[in-house]
Amino acid sequence: MGYSLTEPSDWMLRVAELACFIQVHGRGRVCGRWEVRDIKEWLTFHSRHDQLFLVDDPQRTSLGAALMGYVEGLAIGWRCREQDLETHWFPGDPAGDCFYISQIVARRPLALLGLVALLEQRHRDWQELRLFARRRGKLVRLTAKTIIRLARKGIYDGL
Repeated sequence: MGYSLTEPSDWMLRVAELACFIQVHGRGRVCGRWEVRDIKEWLTFHSRHDQLFLVDDPQRTSLGAALMGYVEGLAIGWRCREQDLETHWFPGDPAGDCFYISQIVARRPLALLGLVALLEQRHRDWQELRLFARRRGKLVRLTAKTIIRLARKGIYDGL
C-alpha cells in the first residue's frame, strides 16, 4: 500500500525530496516549524496507509532525486469516520462515512487536477462522502463541487 519503491534507500531519497517540497511550497502552512525528520516520519506513516497522493512531472528532475521525477503536487487524505477527525495520525477506515483532506501542496494549478484525478482513482465514491479539511485551525466541511472548482481554477490557498 502507499507509495513504494523497490529499495528502502529509494524511499529515503524520495521522502527527503518530498519533505523539501513541503518546506518550499507549503509556505509554512504545512507542517509549520516541524523538523525535517518529523516531516519524513509523517510522510512515511501516510504512505504506508495509502494516504499519500503524488503528482510528478517525469519530464523534469529535482536535485538529488534524478531518478524519481519532479514533484508537482502532494496531498494527504483518507477515508474515516467523522468521530475520528480530532485524532491525529490514524489509519483510514475503508468503511468510513467521510473523507479528510489533511494537506494539499501544489507547485502549479495543473497539479491540483492531477491530485483530484488520483483521489478519484483510489476512492471512486469520494464525491458522495462528507468531506472535511482544516482551515485556519478549524475543522470545516467542504463539498466535492468546491474541490473540483478549486482544482479547475487552479486556486490554492492551503486547504
